[in-house]
Amino acid sequence: KGDYSGAEPLHRHALAASERVLGPEHPDTLISVNNLALLLSRKGDYVGAEPLFRRALEARERLLGPEHPDTLVSLNNLAGLMSSKGDYTCAEPLFRRALEELMKISASLKRPHPNLQACMENYVGCLAKVGHSPEETQNELEAMMDPFRTSHGEGASHQNAEPSPRLRMVIEQVMRDPLKLQEIAERLEREDPGLFAELVQWVRSQQLVAVIENPQQRLDALRQRATEKERTLGHHHAETISALNGVATQLESMDEFDEAEAEYRKALARAPGDTIVLGNAAVFLQNVRQDFPSARDLFLRALQADPADAINVTNYAGLCLVMGATQEAEQHLRQAWRIVAGKPDGYVFRILFLRAALAETRAEDAALYLGQLKTLFDQGIHPVAYRATSVWGHLQQNLAGEQFALLNSIYTAINETARLVTLSTLPAWQAIPPRPLAE
Repeated sequence: KGDYSGAEPLHRHALAASERVLGPEHPDTLISVNNLALLLSRKGDYVGAEPLFRRALEARERLLGPEHPDTLVSLNNLAGLMSSKGDYTCAEPLFRRALEELMKISASLKRPHPNLQACMENYVGCLAKVGHSPEETQNELEAMMDPFRTSHGEGASHQNAEPSPRLRMVIEQVMRDPLKLQEIAERLEREDPGLFAELVQWVRSQQLVAVIENPQQRLDALRQRATEKERTLGHHHAETISALNGVATQLESMDEFDEAEAEYRKALARAPGDTIVLGNAAVFLQNVRQDFPSARDLFLRALQADPADAINVTNYAGLCLVMGATQEAEQHLRQAWRIVAGKPDGYVFRILFLRAALAETRAEDAALYLGQLKTLFDQGIHPVAYRATSVWGHLQQNLAGEQFALLNSIYTAINETARLVTLSTLPAWQAIPPRPLAE
């Protein structure tokens, strides 16, 4: 019934008893660890849930192996937690590992694993959050699908085969509701094995990726998920709020700004202290509405709730720059850097870019920050996109031609990794020596 406060002591008691009687790594103990982590996650206590999810995953991987169902549950739970926190750079490799294992299992079973479709959706959504283009995502998924194709004996001649009339009817059902794919596949496997085989071949083709990447289809799926969360968990549950946030961000990406704002406001009315929604809504008001005072109010609410959220701290620093509060911006950028402690994370690009741009606009030495950016790029770390048009538009007004050219190329490469090739050809970039992140 959502009484998490009353349930938490019971879960902790069960875990303590299991550890005492069975030992810390007994399978039943790890189930208790996972259950407590799930409870904390649903409460929104991500800090408390993360070490428990990691403990369960590490133990299950070591004791059961990477392909064991319990290990995959732990892997997916940790990935989902990091995604809920907004840490998509950390979530992406976890979702990828889960998807790779499910692909292997599906290949051995010669049919899709029941969790394959949901895991693929999570992975695709995560790739979009870290800045992958639809083309990059499609290529990556196609490469990952190769073992599954091989297990079914798929040849190149089948790639462009015209779907049969019966398969087209099934495809139309899936296009209307992508989340029903698994249900449809399981029914056909029981009732019509021939049509099921056709559907499996189609799932492995690019058409599935098109369904997932189609913005309207994705929006419809997100709306359906939000409605289901409201029905089963209630309007104020953390998972419901997360689902509403997903709808809002998808609408924003589709330039449906009025609807996006309405969804943000709905989520904030139900959960006024949710730091992820506060941060996303603040960025929306800043970049889309140019309503800097309202954006500032939301950022400050988020930082009051969680002053160690490096993403919100960094984004607030960007807003301070736009509003002319450069000293406050510099203070928050230093704070953000202390929080991440130089860890090679996709969001670190954002901090270093702003520090470099701020230094250049103040005629200060930006060599350290530029060198650290070069180190990140050289290490092959994928940046999280930073489409802060208001911030970059403000900063570039105070940059000379050569400074602007270099920083604009860096900004573009952060948002479109394919443009890193262009950046690497600039003499000014080539002349920058890499610098250690710990410096």
